[in-house]
Amino acid sequence: MEDKRTLLAFLAIGLIFLLLPYYNEWMGLNPTPLEEPTLEEAQQAQDKSAEPVEGQPLQELKQTPKLGQQLQREPISPTPQRLTREISEVATSFTPIEILVRTPLQELILSTEGGVITSCKLLKYNGLDQDIVELIPQDGMGLGVYLQQANGRVDLSSIEFYSSQSNLRVEAGEERSLSLVAELDGGRRLEKVVTFYGDRYGVDLELRYEGFDDDTEAILAWGNGIAFTESEP
Repeated sequence: MEDKRTLLAFLAIGLIFLLLPYYNEWMGLNPTPLEEPTLEEAQQAQDKSAEPVEGQPLQELKQTPKLGQQLQREPISPTPQRLTREISEVATSFTPIEILVRTPLQELILSTEGGVITSCKLLKYNGLDQDIVELIPQDGMGLGVYLQQANGRVDLSSIEFYSSQSNLRVEAGEERSLSLVAELDGGRRLEKVVTFYGDRYGVDLELRYEGFDDDTEAILAWGNGIAFTESEP
């Protein structure tokens, strides 16, 4: 009996909730929705607010600059994409020049395209084919430079590097340096100073760059590794 009364009570409550909206509408209790102003009314209100107040000096009225004007005045910081575009504009068509460097132990060829090493032969060693050992593989290059920024990396392998020397001879006991300079836009300058020794293998590299912001780093790269010169044991 109690269960039946409980069920009837729940049914009555549900019926009240169903009929409540109709009762509110009949009694006029539903709130009237606010009408949104039309585009024309909003424009009129804006024009009215822009009118000068009577008695107020005109020189005190300030005009808010448009969004386009604000964007033009804000300084634009260089992004990796913008830096890439600027550098590609500098990389105009030119004919790369090969610079030959020879010591008693090694012979190297550097290209003014990217200022990289394209050949490095060890004159005292022979390879599997009995030819002089070549350390740079086909399409390889050594001492390439990238500009690393927070959001990307810019390759300088197609930029022209200038040098006042077309060849360099280093005798035993000597050391001589070769300078390769790339002049970029905006006063940016990158210089590679490669030092060769007559009595030992390898080179020393000093990288100098100026005109770049503090967030730019120069990264050295060696493309395609070292050529295979020895047989497997």
